[in-house]
Amino acid sequence: MKLMILDELSKTSQPVHKFNLIGRTGMGGPLDWRLARTLSEDERALAVRAFDELRRSDLIRPTFADLVEPENWVTITDAGRRALDRRTLDDLDEALARISPHLLDVREGAWAALSSGTPDALRQSAHSARELIDQAIKEGAPDSEVLAAAQIESSASKGPLTRRDRLTFLMREHKGAISQSDVGLAAKTIDLILEIDDKLMAVAHGRSAPKASDVEDCLRMAEISLRRILSSAQ
Repeated sequence: MKLMILDELSKTSQPVHKFNLIGRTGMGGPLDWRLARTLSEDERALAVRAFDELRRSDLIRPTFADLVEPENWVTITDAGRRALDRRTLDDLDEALARISPHLLDVREGAWAALSSGTPDALRQSAHSARELIDQAIKEGAPDSEVLAAAQIESSASKGPLTRRDRLTFLMREHKGAISQSDVGLAAKTIDLILEIDDKLMAVAHGRSAPKASDVEDCLRMAEISLRRILSSAQ
């Protein structure tokens, strides 16, 4: 959704109004036309949230020229054009792309499923969120590299590498040296992402229908944890 908004704004040098772009109930906009269908209420709400997050990230910027709605007429910024060219919207996207570009599709798919409203979409979102965690761990920390890293005291002598071994490797590879003040937080972040992965498994395979709030909370916490582990900007 964010990339579609950036792409639409990149096509013009003129300011575009928020709801001319996102559309209104009963009157579509460019996003509806791109998808060749009318956005659902959930999708339009997601588009509003995506617009607001792009504005907070300064990937789009209000012109402040309109007297009535100074914050709703926006243009794409240079940073927004770079993000569109790279197809990476934030530091987590950039970190995931360094591991494997397809992880960006997995991340996008988790959010798309969450907002789609189709049957079993919440389970699909939970599956995608688990896949994002698992593939980031496996592809970012292959056996050969983890075992070769002198700074990791692996448990390999006692058995196969654990997810904790791989996450520790990833954190040190992507963030560099971990300061003494961050040691405790690093350990808790690894604990948290393992707990989230277990929770997502339970949601994806549970007999009762999952709650949208549970899936969204898990997805957001997974992203926060992955960002703490993978992003050097933290």
